[in-house]
Amino acid sequence: MSDAPPLAVTPLAKSKLDDYLSEEPGDTVVRILLEDDGRFGLSLDERSEGDVAFEAVGLTFVVGGEYRSSIEGLKIDYLEQGASSGFSLTGGRPPAPKTVLRSETTPNPDARKFVLAFNLGPSGTYEQAEGAPEGLREVLELEGVSSLFHAQSFVTVTKTKDAAWSDLEPRVTEALSRLTQAGVAAATAKAGPASGELIDRLQAFIAADVAPFLQQDGGDIELVAVESGVAKVRLVGACGTCPSAVMTLRMGVERRLLAAFPGELTGLELADAVAS
Repeated sequence: MSDAPPLAVTPLAKSKLDDYLSEEPGDTVVRILLEDDGRFGLSLDERSEGDVAFEAVGLTFVVGGEYRSSIEGLKIDYLEQGASSGFSLTGGRPPAPKTVLRSETTPNPDARKFVLAFNLGPSGTYEQAEGAPEGLREVLELEGVSSLFHAQSFVTVTKTKDAAWSDLEPRVTEALSRLTQAGVAAATAKAGPASGELIDRLQAFIAADVAPFLQQDGGDIELVAVESGVAKVRLVGACGTCPSAVMTLRMGVERRLLAAFPGELTGLELADAVAS
């Protein structure tokens, strides 16, 4: 047990914690959490390897060893505010909020999705550092990165065939950690109501009913043109070089669009994809 850091617990907060702990096993401790946005939180938990434990007001608290210095000066209170009553943790020295919350694999083994803590605004696809928004150029300059796609709150990075994620992922995460919301163009308002033209109605349908499913896997879809009843689309991000992209297009997207626009669309065609 370490020496107790300068941490204050108000009488009401102690009383509430005592009540919760009375219904838990005897080895339960109060864990101090640091959220991705830099805020503190509490949970009832068991001790884990690497925890720092200390006593305060007769209670056992634990915090991850890497956050030991962050809790100095922390005050734990309980606010009685009707339905919104709860613990309030103020002070302390929390680390800066994370930029990259997590990375996720995608159906494309050469593409990985990096989920960010903020919104980047309008989507974009880039293959070269030149011309890319400030803050994303560093990622594109990494050896082994083929292209980059961003949409709202994630960045999908596509690697070259000979690059290994075990080596590349930490470098991408480090580069993205220096990204700031101001470093990328601010989100712009979406286009106004559709004009009634087929291409406008298609664009709105794709944005609302098709794109969200592809974005879950780190990709997206762009409507390029409509010619003689054939919609030409481009798959980008993880979908752009995914081996199953054509199947996704035919079995999923085309079927949805033809059903939604009977008599107006006769088919779907894949426009030029982003090269790897």
